Amino acid sequence: MNPLYARFWIALLALVSMNAEARIEPNAQPFSVPVASPQAIEMDLEIILAAAHLPSGSVRLVREPSKLQQKAVEAVEVRCEADHIAVAVNASDAEWAPAFYYALHKLGFLFPHPRTQISPSLEQLQQSCGKSFVFQPRFERRGFHLNTLFPNEWMRGFIEGQTAIAEESVRWLARNFQNTLEIALVKKDIEALGETLRAPFELARALGVLTGVSVTLETALERRFRLIQVSLPFTRGFQIRNTADSLADEIAFDYLALDLARDEWNPKLRESTEEWIEVLRQKLSERSRGLFVRNHPASEQLDGKYGNADVGVQARTAFFYSLEDLWAPAFGRKNFESTRKMLFKETEFRPTWYVPQTSSFLASDVDVPLLLTDFLRARSTDMSLIEKNGVKGHLALSAGQELGYWLVDWTVALLSSGDYRDRPGIGLELLGENPDVWSQITQFQSLFYKQERLFSVISGSTIFDEFPWCAQPLHERTPLKKLRKNRALIEDELSRLGLAIEKRPLTDGVRNPELRALVEIGFLRLEHAVHTRKALLYSKGSVVRLAELQGAAMVRARAQNLMKFLMSDFDRYPEARNFESSYNSTSYSFGYLWPAATLHYWLRDEEMIRASCYRSGFMNIYNIWELL
Repeated sequence: MNPLYARFWIALLALVSMNAEARIEPNAQPFSVPVASPQAIEMDLEIILAAAHLPSGSVRLVREPSKLQQKAVEAVEVRCEADHIAVAVNASDAEWAPAFYYALHKLGFLFPHPRTQISPSLEQLQQSCGKSFVFQPRFERRGFHLNTLFPNEWMRGFIEGQTAIAEESVRWLARNFQNTLEIALVKKDIEALGETLRAPFELARALGVLTGVSVTLETALERRFRLIQVSLPFTRGFQIRNTADSLADEIAFDYLALDLARDEWNPKLRESTEEWIEVLRQKLSERSRGLFVRNHPASEQLDGKYGNADVGVQARTAFFYSLEDLWAPAFGRKNFESTRKMLFKETEFRPTWYVPQTSSFLASDVDVPLLLTDFLRARSTDMSLIEKNGVKGHLALSAGQELGYWLVDWTVALLSSGDYRDRPGIGLELLGENPDVWSQITQFQSLFYKQERLFSVISGSTIFDEFPWCAQPLHERTPLKKLRKNRALIEDELSRLGLAIEKRPLTDGVRNPELRALVEIGFLRLEHAVHTRKALLYSKGSVVRLAELQGAAMVRARAQNLMKFLMSDFDRYPEARNFESSYNSTSYSFGYLWPAATLHYWLRDEEMIRASCYRSGFMNIYNIWELL
């Protein structure tokens, strides 16, 4: 029997006579912030030098603790000795490792992706002799929530034990001066989770990276790990304490992030939630672990009932929208104005982090695929806004980095440095891309994909949009089932699509072949949507409808050729089987790039119209029971 359940049943009778949910006076202990180990940093430096084909010891770390109290800045000096280059770090305990990696960055060592390194030559390094750099972190906590609930490379690395992936991801964070890593726990044996997380979490702390795990209070949606396993009255407080104890025994996390909402379609909280938060806070405090509670984009959760002031808050938003976008129709919302107000209000009372998405799943961007450059803009403007309002933490929530989304995550990591403030194109700039070329692409996408709302047209419609019980769809879309009955709406979409196709910029100047192919696939998706919308104007079996569907298939074939190129040249994680249909620990029976590999959403649109069959289950790839 699972030890968790055994302990639960043994204590059940004792709990019947007591109120396990009673409020407890706060007595929290703050979690400790890890200080990087010089030995771990030196070992990572040797890995970097080997990848750069530079001699071992040609660049060396020098830490100068004697000067730490004399300066209030994170300073680094480059000194050229007879046989090596010394990087002398004069910085605080908390920031000395990020300051060192920042200096490597300024020397020309770039890490756009966990499996990509751009390196300077020895001659280029020597040109930096005598230079000094000052690292200016914009937030105390900077990092990523890696969404391991999705069938991506991180799930394989952190949940299923493919240690090379996990280790490379941790090193990528540290090398890009991030200091926080959060992993979503899936419904799995706690001892097994502890085993797979042990090595990457130890490495993270050695590199100065704070570690967190994300769980839910009650919901098991997408096989999330939940604290309350059995919904019996008077026992929930015990279950929370018991599960927290088991997690702390097996996993060396620094803090726990708790999703409060019961699920996306039932976001209201139970009346007892605040008591449960306090029960968990006290238990984690006994184990010297921190606690954050996180709102869901589907829920307002603005009543301020987050418990003791030692409990931190993570404020989430969704998709490529910013806190100030007037139109952000995610999860039934109009925009994220209320989240912005909650974020700034709670900053006055408790530790508060902002948690926006940098990529998403479920027919939204990575798996269509759509490389949405407005992620760069939105994350940059939001970071400036929250910095100005005193928010101390920024934690990007990423669904995966493949098919170009490494660019978004890398850019967000770079933007956490003060000298890149308000420079959303910094990643592209460092890659040597032409800023004028990309300015046209980003302006085009911002105008047509966001302002003209074509994202709702070219992203995929799924069972989550089409099922009647989905009162709050993941994103505002008009499924083909409704669109076919509204000629005026079809013509409106065709008008906007036609103007976008007419105005789309050239991609010849994009130097990176992966990024160029992805931008072109997005443009082809516009053409595909024109053909499917025109087909809807005619009856089933008509010559014109069939001709338009043939046109859509020809556009899809062009996009498929680009996908074949991307899969052959840019499958960085073949062991993760991201492009394949395969069993894994999540609720999905395919890798997160399989829908993109097959252009599933494109084909589904065509076949729905061809068969005049618009039911929710048509060509559905999601197992609803597995998800729920």
